[in-house]
Amino acid sequence: MSLYKQKRSPYWYVSFTDQDGRRIRKCLGTEDRAAAEEMERALRTDVARRKFVGFDEEAPSLLEVMAEYTLWADENHRSGDRARQCAKNVLKHISPDLAASRLTPEAVEWFQRERAREGAKPGTVHREQTVLIAALNHAVRNQVLASNPLAGRVRQVKTRPRIRLLTDSERERLVEACRLGPPHLLVAVRLMLTTGLRKQECLGLRWKDIDLDKRMLIVREGKGGKSRMVPLANQTLEMLRTLPRVGEYVVSGPDGKRIGNIKRSFGTACRQAGIENLWIHDLRRAFGSELAMRGVSPWVIQHLLGHAELRTTEVYVNISNTALRSAVDRLPELESGAITSEANCHSAVIQKKESAL
Repeated sequence: MSLYKQKRSPYWYVSFTDQDGRRIRKCLGTEDRAAAEEMERALRTDVARRKFVGFDEEAPSLLEVMAEYTLWADENHRSGDRARQCAKNVLKHISPDLAASRLTPEAVEWFQRERAREGAKPGTVHREQTVLIAALNHAVRNQVLASNPLAGRVRQVKTRPRIRLLTDSERERLVEACRLGPPHLLVAVRLMLTTGLRKQECLGLRWKDIDLDKRMLIVREGKGGKSRMVPLANQTLEMLRTLPRVGEYVVSGPDGKRIGNIKRSFGTACRQAGIENLWIHDLRRAFGSELAMRGVSPWVIQHLLGHAELRTTEVYVNISNTALRSAVDRLPELESGAITSEANCHSAVIQKKESAL
């Protein structure tokens, strides 16, 4: 057995292998190392009895399930920070000591109402609920839970797709403002605007995944663990050719290490550019929208953005008024002579009816 602490968690965890050869990680729920060591010694006999500090191993607590999932998300680079924050908000309203197998839809609905009362947006509540369900599914895959108690029984939070088009003027001002920030910010923003990469895909892009001769980059294990190839535009190709290679990551600091986040520097650039209500993810939406307004097929945009379903692409591709007007302008024009002839015929019919009366 071994004791360890999870990243950004104050509690001690224990990792051991049970009599069936399965690796089991448990949260001890204490910050005191001496107490944790005492629990570890007690587990030497409890494991044989398939028990763990008062909890039946077949019925782990919600805290244990969520902690194990966030640890897995950290190890597999699946937005561990976001999962941890979502788990924290879930456990704030649903008892951490509750057996995960006894979780009910009513408890989740209570959580939804309380988060809404606190002012959380529907999209935020939806993400937190998604993390909860994902944690339960993860426990099922690891054979910690027999089944997900919420499977097919939870009402999804209704969310509206965000529509935020980036104007040409805003795009120019943003790029100029990014030039005043750290060098990696300008590289990341230009990459997302011209390739449609997600933030983590962009920050995790390695030089070895770029082929300048073939004008292609490879996104390895993107969202959903899927990989895809994205062609490089001329301006992106020129930027990458002149960009100094420091370390293995394209977007890196002066020391060549990977950049963890650009949220703060991006927000500063937006303020300097006088741009409001712009998210980093909107750069990806701008990429899809620009392609749509230029008549690119939705199926092509779906592949470039790496969407599993076309309906997801339809949400991202925000059709502007210009595109709508362009579509209407393609209607065939009606001949003025045909309209005049039809009007005269209609008038003659009316006169004939009046004379008959």
